[in-house]
Amino acid sequence: MGVWAEWLFYYTVYGFGGWLLENVYSRVTARRFWKEGFLFSPIKPMYGLAVTFVLAAKETGGSLLFLLVCCLLIPSGIEFASGFLLDKGFGKRYWDYRGMRGSVQGYVCMAFSLCWFPLMLGALYGLHPAVRTMYEGIAGLWNPAALWIGIAMLVEVVAAAMILRRKQTKGLLGWRMKQDKERAWIGERTRPAVEEKENLLEPAASQVGGPEPEGSLA
Repeated sequence: MGVWAEWLFYYTVYGFGGWLLENVYSRVTARRFWKEGFLFSPIKPMYGLAVTFVLAAKETGGSLLFLLVCCLLIPSGIEFASGFLLDKGFGKRYWDYRGMRGSVQGYVCMAFSLCWFPLMLGALYGLHPAVRTMYEGIAGLWNPAALWIGIAMLVEVVAAAMILRRKQTKGLLGWRMKQDKERAWIGERTRPAVEEKENLLEPAASQVGGPEPEGSLA
């Protein structure tokens, strides 16, 4: 249990760090310390997964070049997959890079992909030694609770997905009802004009046929 509990701790810490980072960014750019996310808890899974995956790549003992490539590609790959799944599965875009240079379907772009690089290096060589020391200090408390923490995280993901799906369904139903009301309103507005036009055309249509001949050749 100790190994996966340790990785769960890293995921939690870096997920919380990502939540703080995004909300600080929102405070600076939008003057609001809040940015909507998929989960209810103060954890951003994308950041937790990105750092733990890069840490796992580092543990393989690969070359420095391999690690640098992982720092660039792994976070961008997770960001693309997260954006794609949220958009296609729930119709939600929590970020949208469309219109930015190097954008790929609006899920990733060159500028933010390059930002991942120093973030990953800072996490690996700046933060992680302290985070590992923190884990070693509380492992006796964390490890027994890790199973229940992991279950709670899974329950939260399922609950968030169900709520988001319900909102999406209600949104589609509301949109369809609005479309039906608009069509009905347009029909009511145009019906008198159509009926008037039909009334004007009926005498003209009867005159086109002309009177029937009085006699018969038969």
